Amino acid sequence: GDAGSGVDFPTTIVNPEKGTVEMWVQFYAAPVAFSHGVYGFANVSHWRPGGSGDPDNIMSFSWHNDQSSIGFVLTFNGTGRGINFNNFNPTLNSPIHVACTWDRNGIVGTDDYMRIYVDGNVVATGTTNNDWGTDNTMGEFRIAAPWDASFATDRYSVDNIKVLDFARTSFSDRDTE
Repeated sequence: GDAGSGVDFPTTIVNPEKGTVEMWVQFYAAPVAFSHGVYGFANVSHWRPGGSGDPDNIMSFSWHNDQSSIGFVLTFNGTGRGINFNNFNPTLNSPIHVACTWDRNGIVGTDDYMRIYVDGNVVATGTTNNDWGTDNTMGEFRIAAPWDASFATDRYSVDNIKVLDFARTSFSDRDTE
């Protein structure tokens, strides 16, 4: 759903081969099942290259209340691959740095195709299934929007968003704007 907040980017800004999305997030309340159970950092809605019958293109980076997992999913042309970091339990009212990164050929020469970082540390990796599609030519994705229209900055806020066309692995300068 379109929550009416956030920043929209054309899908062409996302390189299907490799890239990084990073940001600072501050949580004021944890997600609650069946009430406000998903906090979406990236992409609230689906992009469809040609219309409603075409496969979805989705990039999703979010905190789910089920297993308190932070997840990252990359989908182009209907084929999606993702990773999760379970037991995610950030300190409320304190900013943290989160990032997701991907490289179809392996991140910096490793077998990792996807990674999730929290405060500069790798917390989850994906080493199988680098076969997400390649078409990023149509549509848009949204950064920093909740998955329902009834809340926004009262539950979390996002700042200093960066979308990069390479798989970044060092976030040692994350405190520098």
